Amino acid sequence: MKQRLAERLLAKVMNWNDDQVKAELQPLLLLAEFKYDEYHQFGPGMRFIERLARWLSQLKGDTEEDTIHLRNTAFTIVRDHLIFISSDEMYSLIGMAYPEKILPLQRSLSAIKSGCDEHRICRIERSQEFRSLVSKTLYVGLSDGSQTGMLRRMNPNAIDHEFTLLSYDQTADKAQSILSKLPTALAKSGIIENNPKFELIVLVDDFTASGTSFIRKEDGMYAGKLQKVIMSMSGDGSLSSLVNLSTTTIQVLFYISTEYALQRIKQDISAFLATQNCGVNIVVDAVHVIPTEFMKVCANNSYIDDLLQNRFEKFKVAVLDPNYKKGDCTYAHRGFNGGDLALILFHNSPNNALPVLWYEGPENIALFPRTTRHGRK
Repeated sequence: MKQRLAERLLAKVMNWNDDQVKAELQPLLLLAEFKYDEYHQFGPGMRFIERLARWLSQLKGDTEEDTIHLRNTAFTIVRDHLIFISSDEMYSLIGMAYPEKILPLQRSLSAIKSGCDEHRICRIERSQEFRSLVSKTLYVGLSDGSQTGMLRRMNPNAIDHEFTLLSYDQTADKAQSILSKLPTALAKSGIIENNPKFELIVLVDDFTASGTSFIRKEDGMYAGKLQKVIMSMSGDGSLSSLVNLSTTTIQVLFYISTEYALQRIKQDISAFLATQNCGVNIVVDAVHVIPTEFMKVCANNSYIDDLLQNRFEKFKVAVLDPNYKKGDCTYAHRGFNGGDLALILFHNSPNNALPVLWYEGPENIALFPRTTRHGRK
């Protein structure tokens, strides 16, 4: 009954006739059932259609015609541009991560070391170099969204739970404890080696749109998760005992990334390594890449841009906190660092997405309310 009322409310808010209801509402109901309703930040009993009706109803113009125009423009964002990554889709990407991205790199590195042609897959995987590298691969989560535990469970024969870390923030004692287990792991593959080190570090995270959380320059100095990881593996860093950086490959792997973020991270990490005179080999990749053209929701539609800019004026003071200002705020109404992206993850909304979609406050009803790292909605 509540769902039916929400459907009727949406039709009333949008001033749809019977034909429009059939054309517009039916696809939304299907998507809501299989995807949108599972959004984790919805309150108890809240469903997408009801949320959408409330989100649209807050848009009001000077005349009835202006109001309908504003709501149609906002609805266009949902109908034509919204990318919602469901839990099933994310788990599929996690399942693809090892066979599609990690295993090919292990093969390639082993082929180089053994002098074998890369297309001779069976020979490579039977080689001691490959078996050794699989054992000498350490998996490290860069956030709680990395799901390293699930990545391991999906590939139990290739990923050892002893060499799977939920976080890169580890003590030197923990690093020594991990390293002490490596000879035993190698012995299971028939390899005896004194004082072995890890040769492949896989840094895993679920999503990036801008790349700034991972590597950026602040006041002339580099910062970000990747900078911290590399420094912790250098010199007297807490993880330095695990590797010899000069002979180590670091794979930075995202389940989902924008094309823009991959390019930016590659450029910035190369510049950072040059300043450190560090010869570590870094590979940046993603299981699923979102083309740059999808980051132009506002840029390609002046009506949407005007709507979002006007709405943003109502709550920009709340959004423009110190963390948000670390990105380019030229087009702040388009999301962090001008993301201009209508993308929502099943568990939360990234701040790179359009703020009108995720900011919840007295001045704005969010379509997909966002919870920040610090627990605020």
